[in-house]
Parts: sequence; C-alpha cells; structure tokens
Amino acid sequence: MELHEKWNLTSQEMELASLLPYHVSYMVASADGVINPEETTPYNVFINLMSTNSDDTALVDICKMSVDRLERGISDADLLNNYLNQNDLMDENGLYYKKVLVVDHFLRVVNLFDDYNKEKIKEFLFNLGLDTAYSYGVPENPMDDSEADELRDFFKWLEIDTNKYFEEKNRNNFYAYLNGE
Repeated sequence: MELHEKWNLTSQEMELASLLPYHVSYMVASADGVINPEETTPYNVFINLMSTNSDDTALVDICKMSVDRLERGISDADLLNNYLNQNDLMDENGLYYKKVLVVDHFLRVVNLFDDYNKEKIKEFLFNLGLDTAYSYGVPENPMDDSEADELRDFFKWLEIDTNKYFEEKNRNNFYAYLNGE
C-alpha cells in the first residue's frame, strides 16, 4: 500500500503534505532576506528524528517521504516551485501567494487527516518554525522581527493554537516525542 492510500489521499495531496515542513523552514529562514546555514539545521534534524519514530502517524510518514527525497537527491524546493507553477500561485514578479498556498492548499490537505494526526502535524510545524527562527540571530534577540511576522501569519493561516504549544510542558513533551522517548 502506498502512503497516500494509507491516509486516503491522492499522491499529489500526500506529496504536498510532505512539503509542508520544508515550506515552514524555508519561509522562516528566508524572512529576513538571507538563509544562513544554521537556519536549515532544524529542518534536517526534525525530519530525520521524526522519520525514525515508531508511531504509525501521518507525521512520521510525511518525514519519511522528506528523508527519502533527500537521500535520492530530489529537491524539495524544485517540487514546491513546480507545484506553485502548476497551480498558478506565482505573481508576475515570480513571488508566490503565501496566504493562498497555506490556506487553500496546505490547510486543505492537513484538514483531510483525522484530529489526532492534524494535531501532531501542527505541533511539529509550530516547533520547527520556532526552532528555525531561533537558530540564528543575536543572543539578546534571536528571532528577527520579520521571522516573527512570518510565523504569526503562518500559524494564523494554518489554524495553529500557539497558546497551547507554547506551554513549557507541551514543548517538553514534544521534544521527548521527537527524540523517541
């Protein structure tokens, strides 16, 4: 059985869901106009750790797909750009319509999963976004204002309950889960 069949999705929907972590990482890392190598580390760590998790969740399968592409030398950026072009999500200046992509495409696919899997995906994206934002910056203000703005919009558009995930207990539980504990 193919992964998309397991989750009752089309292959394109499953591929789109698997590009969501990359999109979050890229969106936050590029918010200030420069992608520093340190800002790509959380994405690689998160997908690698989650792909080895023994849970039978959509999130684990999403991360397995991302790792598989990485190992095969398939570019997430190219796949996402192809999707943007195929769905007319680019303006005349070559910029993509962020809100349309997140709300009409990513959120639609996330909402196809059951509540448990939706929550796992959103919690993962929340923590990935924060770790990416905090991964490079000045010690007294590690998250750039432009990164905070991107995250705020993204969390709102993807209907992520930031109050719930900001709680220290929930963050600790997430990192234990991410590390297979």
